Amino acid sequence: LQMNLYRHFLSSKEAQAMIHAEEKKKSGGGGSKASSCRVLSAITALKKLCNHPKLIYDVVNSCSDTSEQAGFKDCGQFFPPGLFDNGRI
Repeated sequence: LQMNLYRHFLSSKEAQAMIHAEEKKKSGGGGSKASSCRVLSAITALKKLCNHPKLIYDVVNSCSDTSEQAGFKDCGQFFPPGLFDNGRI
C-alpha cells in the first residue's frame, strides 16, 4: 500500500511540478517562497506516508483541501474498503 501511494505521489502532476521548479531553481532560473512551501508540505506528507498510510488516508478524506493533499488526490483506489473506515462508504 505504501509503495503504491508513493509511486502515485511521484507520478502526480503536483510532484512533477515541484521537481521541475527545483531543477529550474538550480539552473539559475530563480525560485519562489511558494514553491519552497509546497516542497516542505510534500515532505511532511511523505513523512506521514512512511509513518503509517492511515495518516494519508485521513488527509485525503478530510473535508478541507490542504496542500498536503497535493500529490495524493485520487489515491482512494489504493485503500481497500473497510481498511481504515470501519466498513463505511
